[in-house]
Amino acid sequence: MNMPSLKTRDSLPALTIALGLAAGVFILDSLTPRGMAPQMLYAVVLLVAVWTHNQRIVKLLAWLCTVLTVAGFFFGAGDPSETSVFNRVVSVSLIWLTAVLVLLYMRAEERLRQVNLNLEQLVEERTAALTQVMKQRERLGRDLHDDVLQLLYAAGLNLKTAVPPMKTCPPDVAGQIRHTIGELELAMQHLRDYISGPQPTADGEPPVGVALANLVQNMTVADRPRFSLNLQPGLSGVFLPLAKTENVVHIVREALSNCARHSQATQGLVTVQRDDGMLQIEISDDGIGFNPDHVRRDGHGLANMATRVEEVGGTLTIASSPGRGTRVVVQVPCVETVRP
Repeated sequence: MNMPSLKTRDSLPALTIALGLAAGVFILDSLTPRGMAPQMLYAVVLLVAVWTHNQRIVKLLAWLCTVLTVAGFFFGAGDPSETSVFNRVVSVSLIWLTAVLVLLYMRAEERLRQVNLNLEQLVEERTAALTQVMKQRERLGRDLHDDVLQLLYAAGLNLKTAVPPMKTCPPDVAGQIRHTIGELELAMQHLRDYISGPQPTADGEPPVGVALANLVQNMTVADRPRFSLNLQPGLSGVFLPLAKTENVVHIVREALSNCARHSQATQGLVTVQRDDGMLQIEISDDGIGFNPDHVRRDGHGLANMATRVEEVGGTLTIASSPGRGTRVVVQVPCVETVRP
Protein backbone atom coordinates (compact mmCIF):
# COMPACT_ATOMS: atom_id res chain seq x y z
CA MET A 1 0.00 0.00 0.00
CA ASN A 2 2.92 2.37 0.60
CA MET A 3 4.75 1.66 -2.66
CA PRO A 4 2.81 4.10 -4.92
CA SER A 5 3.22 7.02 -2.51
CA LEU A 6 6.90 6.20 -2.10
CA LYS A 7 7.37 6.10 -5.86
CA THR A 8 5.54 9.43 -6.27
CA ARG A 9 7.65 11.00 -3.54
CA ASP A 10 10.84 9.86 -5.32
CA SER A 11 9.57 11.39 -8.58
CA LEU A 12 9.01 14.87 -7.12
CA PRO A 13 12.60 16.24 -7.45
CA ALA A 14 12.90 15.26 -11.12
CA LEU A 15 9.34 16.46 -11.84
CA THR A 16 10.08 19.83 -10.21
CA ILE A 17 13.21 20.27 -12.32
CA ALA A 18 11.35 19.28 -15.49
CA LEU A 19 8.53 21.75 -14.84
CA GLY A 20 11.06 24.49 -14.09
CA LEU A 21 12.86 23.81 -17.36
CA ALA A 22 9.57 23.81 -19.27
CA ALA A 23 8.66 27.21 -17.78
CA GLY A 24 12.12 28.58 -18.60
CA VAL A 25 11.95 27.37 -22.21
CA PHE A 26 8.47 28.90 -22.62
CA ILE A 27 9.68 32.28 -21.30
CA LEU A 28 12.70 32.13 -23.62
CA ASP A 29 10.46 31.21 -26.54
CA SER A 30 8.13 34.12 -25.79
CA LEU A 31 10.99 36.63 -25.68
CA THR A 32 12.84 35.51 -28.81
CA PRO A 33 11.77 36.17 -32.42
CA ARG A 34 9.48 33.61 -33.95
CA GLY A 35 12.04 32.71 -36.57
CA MET A 36 14.29 31.18 -33.91
CA ALA A 37 13.66 27.73 -32.43
CA PRO A 38 14.32 27.68 -28.66
CA GLN A 39 11.24 25.47 -28.31
CA MET A 40 13.37 22.51 -29.37
CA LEU A 41 14.84 22.66 -25.87
CA TYR A 42 11.60 21.05 -24.65
CA ALA A 43 13.30 17.73 -25.54
CA VAL A 44 15.61 18.34 -22.57
CA VAL A 45 12.54 18.45 -20.32
CA LEU A 46 11.58 14.94 -21.40
CA LEU A 47 15.11 13.68 -20.88
CA VAL A 48 15.02 14.98 -17.31
CA ALA A 49 11.67 13.18 -16.89
CA VAL A 50 13.51 9.85 -17.13
CA TRP A 51 14.44 10.22 -13.45
CA THR A 52 10.78 10.39 -12.44
CA HIS A 53 10.55 6.64 -13.25
CA ASN A 54 6.92 7.29 -14.10
CA GLN A 55 5.66 6.77 -17.65
CA ARG A 56 2.47 8.69 -16.98
CA ILE A 57 4.44 11.78 -15.99
CA VAL A 58 6.48 11.54 -19.21
CA LYS A 59 3.30 11.47 -21.30
CA LEU A 60 1.81 14.43 -19.43
CA LEU A 61 5.04 16.43 -19.85
CA ALA A 62 5.06 15.62 -23.59
CA TRP A 63 1.55 17.03 -23.90
CA LEU A 64 2.50 20.07 -21.80
CA CYS A 65 5.54 20.78 -23.98
CA THR A 66 3.38 20.42 -27.11
CA VAL A 67 0.86 22.93 -25.75
CA LEU A 68 3.64 25.34 -24.74
CA THR A 69 5.21 25.05 -28.21
CA VAL A 70 1.92 25.96 -29.88
CA ALA A 71 1.30 28.77 -27.35
CA GLY A 72 4.78 30.15 -27.97
CA PHE A 73 3.86 30.61 -31.62
CA PHE A 74 1.11 33.06 -30.64
CA PHE A 75 2.96 34.82 -27.84
CA GLY A 76 6.37 35.03 -29.51
CA ALA A 77 7.86 38.30 -30.73
CA GLY A 78 7.83 39.22 -34.42
CA ASP A 79 5.56 38.32 -37.29
CA PRO A 80 4.71 34.65 -38.04
CA SER A 81 6.40 33.15 -41.11
CA GLU A 82 6.76 29.82 -42.86
CA THR A 83 10.08 29.33 -41.10
CA SER A 84 8.50 29.75 -37.67
CA VAL A 85 5.70 27.31 -38.57
CA PHE A 86 8.28 24.80 -39.81
CA ASN A 87 10.27 25.20 -36.61
CA ARG A 88 7.16 24.53 -34.51
CA VAL A 89 6.30 21.37 -36.48
CA VAL A 90 9.87 20.11 -36.14
CA SER A 91 9.84 20.92 -32.42
CA VAL A 92 6.60 19.01 -31.81
CA SER A 93 7.98 16.03 -33.76
CA LEU A 94 11.19 16.18 -31.73
CA ILE A 95 9.18 16.32 -28.49
CA TRP A 96 7.21 13.18 -29.29
CA LEU A 97 10.20 11.35 -30.72
CA THR A 98 12.05 12.03 -27.49
CA ALA A 99 9.00 10.98 -25.49
CA VAL A 100 8.79 7.65 -27.36
CA LEU A 101 12.50 6.96 -26.80
CA VAL A 102 12.19 7.83 -23.11
CA LEU A 103 9.17 5.55 -22.72
CA LEU A 104 10.96 2.68 -24.45
CA TYR A 105 13.97 3.18 -22.20
CA MET A 106 11.80 3.21 -19.08
CA ARG A 107 9.96 0.05 -20.15
CA ALA A 108 13.27 -1.72 -20.82
CA GLU A 109 14.55 -0.55 -17.45
CA GLU A 110 11.39 -1.85 -15.78
CA ARG A 111 11.74 -5.24 -17.48
CA LEU A 112 15.38 -5.42 -16.43
CA ARG A 113 14.42 -4.56 -12.87
CA GLN A 114 11.79 -7.29 -12.92
CA VAL A 115 14.32 -9.80 -14.29
CA ASN A 116 16.70 -8.89 -11.46
CA LEU A 117 13.94 -9.37 -8.91
CA ASN A 118 13.07 -12.76 -10.42
CA LEU A 119 16.72 -13.80 -10.36
CA GLU A 120 17.07 -12.74 -6.73
CA GLN A 121 13.93 -14.68 -5.85
CA LEU A 122 15.20 -17.73 -7.75
CA VAL A 123 18.56 -17.54 -5.97
CA GLU A 124 16.79 -17.34 -2.61
CA GLU A 125 14.58 -20.32 -3.47
CA ARG A 126 17.53 -22.40 -4.71
CA THR A 127 19.57 -21.45 -1.65
CA ALA A 128 16.72 -22.47 0.63
CA ALA A 129 16.29 -25.77 -1.28
CA LEU A 130 20.03 -26.46 -1.09
CA THR A 131 20.03 -25.71 2.62
CA GLN A 132 17.14 -28.11 3.09
CA VAL A 133 18.96 -30.82 1.10
CA MET A 134 22.09 -30.34 3.21
CA LYS A 135 20.05 -30.65 6.39
CA GLN A 136 18.42 -33.82 5.09
CA ARG A 137 21.84 -35.22 4.17
CA GLU A 138 23.17 -34.46 7.64
CA ARG A 139 20.13 -36.12 9.21
CA LEU A 140 20.51 -39.16 6.92
CA GLY A 141 24.21 -39.34 7.82
CA ARG A 142 23.39 -39.36 11.52
CA ASP A 143 20.77 -42.07 11.02
CA LEU A 144 23.15 -44.20 8.98
CA HIS A 145 25.90 -43.82 11.56
CA ASP A 146 23.74 -44.39 14.62
CA ASP A 147 21.56 -47.16 13.19
CA VAL A 148 22.73 -49.03 10.09
CA LEU A 149 26.46 -48.73 10.73
CA GLN A 150 26.11 -49.95 14.30
CA LEU A 151 23.97 -52.90 13.18
CA LEU A 152 26.59 -53.91 10.63
CA TYR A 153 29.34 -53.58 13.19
CA ALA A 154 27.40 -55.75 15.63
CA ALA A 155 26.72 -58.35 12.91
CA GLY A 156 30.39 -58.53 12.02
CA LEU A 157 31.40 -58.81 15.66
CA ASN A 158 28.88 -61.60 16.29
CA LEU A 159 30.06 -63.41 13.19
CA LYS A 160 33.66 -63.28 14.32
CA THR A 161 32.86 -64.58 17.82
CA ALA A 162 30.14 -67.11 16.96
CA VAL A 163 31.89 -69.21 14.30
CA PRO A 164 33.89 -72.32 15.30
CA PRO A 165 37.70 -72.25 15.10
CA MET A 166 38.99 -72.07 11.56
CA LYS A 167 40.98 -75.32 12.05
CA THR A 168 37.77 -77.30 12.50
CA CYS A 169 35.98 -75.62 9.61
CA PRO A 170 36.08 -76.99 6.08
CA PRO A 171 38.23 -74.80 3.82
CA ASP A 172 35.27 -73.69 1.74
CA VAL A 173 33.28 -72.65 4.81
CA ALA A 174 36.25 -70.83 6.33
CA GLY A 175 36.84 -68.98 3.07
CA GLN A 176 33.21 -67.94 2.78
CA ILE A 177 33.20 -66.73 6.41
CA ARG A 178 36.29 -64.61 5.80
CA HIS A 179 34.75 -63.27 2.63
CA THR A 180 31.50 -62.40 4.42
CA ILE A 181 33.38 -60.58 7.17
CA GLY A 182 35.35 -58.72 4.52
CA GLU A 183 32.12 -57.71 2.76
CA LEU A 184 30.69 -56.39 6.02
CA GLU A 185 33.83 -54.34 6.66
CA LEU A 186 33.73 -53.05 3.08
CA ALA A 187 30.06 -52.12 3.47
CA MET A 188 30.84 -50.23 6.69
CA GLN A 189 33.68 -48.39 4.95
CA HIS A 190 31.37 -47.41 2.10
CA LEU A 191 28.80 -46.15 4.58
CA ARG A 192 31.47 -44.05 6.29
CA ASP A 193 32.46 -42.63 2.89
CA TYR A 194 28.83 -41.79 2.08
CA ILE A 195 28.39 -40.10 5.45
CA SER A 196 31.55 -38.00 5.18
CA GLY A 197 30.95 -37.15 1.53
CA PRO A 198 33.44 -37.08 -1.36
CA GLN A 199 37.02 -36.67 -0.18
CA PRO A 200 40.11 -35.96 -2.28
CA THR A 201 42.50 -38.87 -2.54
CA ALA A 202 46.26 -38.58 -2.45
CA ASP A 203 46.75 -41.11 -5.26
CA GLY A 204 44.10 -39.58 -7.56
CA GLU A 205 41.66 -41.66 -9.56
CA PRO A 206 42.15 -45.46 -9.51
CA PRO A 207 42.77 -47.20 -12.84
CA VAL A 208 39.53 -48.71 -14.06
CA GLY A 209 41.17 -52.03 -14.95
CA VAL A 210 42.58 -52.51 -11.46
CA ALA A 211 39.26 -51.54 -9.85
CA LEU A 212 37.37 -54.10 -11.93
CA ALA A 213 40.00 -56.80 -11.32
CA ASN A 214 39.71 -56.32 -7.55
CA LEU A 215 35.93 -56.44 -7.80
CA VAL A 216 35.88 -59.68 -9.78
CA GLN A 217 38.34 -61.27 -7.35
CA ASN A 218 36.27 -60.26 -4.31
CA MET A 219 33.06 -61.56 -5.87
CA THR A 220 34.50 -65.02 -6.54
CA VAL A 221 33.92 -67.22 -3.46
CA ALA A 222 32.74 -70.71 -2.67
CA ASP A 223 29.17 -71.73 -3.58
CA ARG A 224 29.03 -68.93 -6.10
CA PRO A 225 29.74 -68.74 -9.83
CA ARG A 226 33.43 -68.56 -10.65
CA PHE A 227 33.98 -65.16 -12.22
CA SER A 228 36.90 -64.42 -14.50
CA LEU A 229 38.13 -61.20 -16.08
CA ASN A 230 39.18 -60.70 -19.69
CA LEU A 231 40.94 -57.33 -19.74
CA GLN A 232 42.17 -55.83 -22.99
CA PRO A 233 45.94 -55.23 -22.88
CA GLY A 234 46.77 -51.66 -21.93
CA LEU A 235 43.58 -50.97 -19.98
CA SER A 236 45.34 -51.47 -16.65
CA GLY A 237 46.91 -48.05 -17.17
CA VAL A 238 43.76 -46.24 -18.30
CA PHE A 239 42.24 -43.83 -15.79
CA LEU A 240 38.73 -42.44 -15.61
CA PRO A 241 37.46 -39.64 -13.40
CA LEU A 242 36.84 -40.88 -9.88
CA ALA A 243 33.05 -40.46 -10.04
CA LYS A 244 32.84 -42.31 -13.35
CA THR A 245 35.03 -45.16 -12.08
CA GLU A 246 32.84 -45.52 -8.99
CA ASN A 247 29.70 -45.67 -11.13
CA VAL A 248 31.24 -48.30 -13.42
CA VAL A 249 32.29 -50.44 -10.44
CA HIS A 250 28.80 -50.15 -8.89
CA ILE A 251 27.19 -51.20 -12.18
CA VAL A 252 29.42 -54.25 -12.57
CA ARG A 253 28.99 -55.17 -8.89
CA GLU A 254 25.21 -55.12 -9.27
CA ALA A 255 25.40 -57.29 -12.40
CA LEU A 256 27.70 -59.81 -10.67
CA SER A 257 25.53 -59.81 -7.56
CA ASN A 258 22.42 -60.55 -9.64
CA CYS A 259 24.31 -63.37 -11.33
CA ALA A 260 25.39 -64.87 -8.00
CA ARG A 261 21.93 -64.66 -6.44
CA HIS A 262 19.55 -65.51 -9.27
CA SER A 263 21.26 -67.06 -12.29
CA GLN A 264 22.28 -70.47 -10.86
CA ALA A 265 25.32 -70.11 -13.10
CA THR A 266 28.61 -71.95 -12.65
CA GLN A 267 30.77 -69.44 -14.52
CA GLY A 268 30.70 -65.77 -15.31
CA LEU A 269 32.94 -63.68 -17.55
CA VAL A 270 33.66 -59.96 -17.38
CA THR A 271 35.15 -58.66 -20.63
CA VAL A 272 36.57 -55.13 -20.70
CA GLN A 273 37.77 -53.48 -23.88
CA ARG A 274 38.12 -50.03 -25.37
CA ASP A 275 37.16 -49.10 -28.91
CA ASP A 276 36.72 -45.74 -30.61
CA GLY A 277 36.64 -43.70 -27.40
CA MET A 278 34.18 -46.01 -25.66
CA LEU A 279 34.83 -48.38 -22.78
CA GLN A 280 32.75 -51.53 -23.20
CA ILE A 281 32.15 -53.89 -20.27
CA GLU A 282 30.34 -57.15 -20.93
CA ILE A 283 29.14 -59.40 -18.09
CA SER A 284 27.94 -62.83 -19.26
CA ASP A 285 27.08 -66.08 -17.49
CA ASP A 286 25.90 -69.61 -18.27
CA GLY A 287 22.91 -69.46 -15.93
CA ILE A 288 19.23 -70.13 -16.40
CA GLY A 289 18.56 -66.69 -17.84
CA PHE A 290 15.28 -64.80 -17.58
CA ASN A 291 12.73 -62.91 -19.60
CA PRO A 292 13.57 -59.17 -19.40
CA ASP A 293 9.92 -58.32 -20.01
CA HIS A 294 8.94 -60.10 -16.79
CA VAL A 295 11.42 -58.37 -14.50
CA ARG A 296 9.92 -56.79 -11.39
CA ARG A 297 9.41 -53.08 -11.98
CA ASP A 298 9.50 -52.23 -8.28
CA GLY A 299 13.08 -53.44 -7.79
CA HIS A 300 16.01 -51.06 -7.45
CA GLY A 301 18.85 -53.12 -8.93
CA LEU A 302 18.31 -52.72 -12.67
CA ALA A 303 16.84 -49.25 -12.19
CA ASN A 304 19.95 -48.14 -10.30
CA MET A 305 22.17 -49.61 -13.02
CA ALA A 306 20.27 -47.67 -15.69
CA THR A 307 20.48 -44.46 -13.67
CA ARG A 308 24.23 -44.80 -13.12
CA VAL A 309 24.83 -45.52 -16.81
CA GLU A 310 22.84 -42.42 -17.70
CA GLU A 311 24.88 -40.31 -15.27
CA VAL A 312 28.13 -41.22 -17.03
CA GLY A 313 26.62 -40.67 -20.49
CA GLY A 314 26.68 -44.35 -21.47
CA THR A 315 24.33 -47.08 -22.61
CA LEU A 316 23.07 -50.27 -20.98
CA THR A 317 21.95 -53.37 -22.88
CA ILE A 318 20.56 -56.53 -21.23
CA ALA A 319 20.09 -59.62 -23.35
CA SER A 320 18.68 -62.80 -21.80
CA SER A 321 16.19 -65.58 -22.35
CA PRO A 322 15.18 -68.62 -20.26
CA GLY A 323 17.81 -71.34 -20.46
CA ARG A 324 20.39 -69.31 -22.37
CA GLY A 325 22.14 -67.26 -19.72
CA THR A 326 22.41 -63.49 -19.44
CA ARG A 327 24.53 -60.90 -21.18
CA VAL A 328 24.85 -57.36 -19.82
CA VAL A 329 26.73 -54.80 -21.95
CA VAL A 330 27.71 -51.38 -20.58
CA GLN A 331 29.30 -48.72 -22.78
CA VAL A 332 30.66 -45.47 -21.32
CA PRO A 333 32.74 -42.69 -22.89
CA CYS A 334 36.44 -43.21 -22.16
CA VAL A 335 38.90 -40.32 -22.35
CA GLU A 336 42.31 -41.40 -23.60
CA THR A 337 44.17 -40.87 -20.33
CA VAL A 338 47.07 -43.23 -19.78
CA ARG A 339 49.61 -42.99 -16.97
CA PRO A 340 52.81 -44.99 -16.63
